[in-house]
Amino acid sequence: MTDSTSHILVARLAEFGINPREWHDPWCVGFHPDLIGAGEPWLLAEYYDAENWSPEEHAARVRYIMQSPELRKLPIEIDCAVHANHILAQPVVLDGWHRLHAAWALGSHTIPGEFGGRLDLLDYLTGKTKERPED
Repeated sequence: MTDSTSHILVARLAEFGINPREWHDPWCVGFHPDLIGAGEPWLLAEYYDAENWSPEEHAARVRYIMQSPELRKLPIEIDCAVHANHILAQPVVLDGWHRLHAAWALGSHTIPGEFGGRLDLLDYLTGKTKERPED
């Protein structure tokens, strides 16, 4: 992790609706923690065609990350939502959805994250403050 990487509390992301437990995507059931080790090994060359993946391919990616301590160390990228030129206190995951799913499935309390938004929101997401920022 770099100096700009923070440890984001998974539970704090869930407060903003970023919660894999509540997702109803058909591929979510494919990466339950009991399935670690199931499926084919992941081929990184296939990574860039993610928009066309089947549910099984998404599940395979999450399982692969669950098995890889090195990939779980990579930070997700988070920014703030913007509306009418106003930066909101609403996190948006830009990159790292499969890593976030893996962290949730493994029961991780934190996930490495790089944040490009409001510092008051970063302080809340990392647990430095208990007061949720307002828009």
